[in-house]
Amino acid sequence: MNEQGAVDERTYRALLAVREELPMRQRPTPAEVREIARRQALLLRADRAAAVRGLAIIFAAPKDRAMAEAVLRKAAEMVGFRIDPSPRGPLARLLSPEEEAAGVA
Repeated sequence: MNEQGAVDERTYRALLAVREELPMRQRPTPAEVREIARRQALLLRADRAAAVRGLAIIFAAPKDRAMAEAVLRKAAEMVGFRIDPSPRGPLARLLSPEEEAAGVA
């Protein structure tokens, strides 16, 4: 998503790649993917810090966090980005900000 909250073609392809990683019973339709992206853009515009903090809560369980990391890495790869895999990299900080603050990460 860009600063205006619009989803460009690369981002949409990445979202579709994420969709393909989900089990069939949880896989949203392409129209639902667009709606999810639109809502997420609105949340980010309304309160970016709160939206980002919420990720650590959503992905609190180690299994969920591992799945999120794998899917985000694949999505980033689809659009030509490489994510720093280190424990202090942005993905680790995004999904585990409380651990970083405590000096655990």
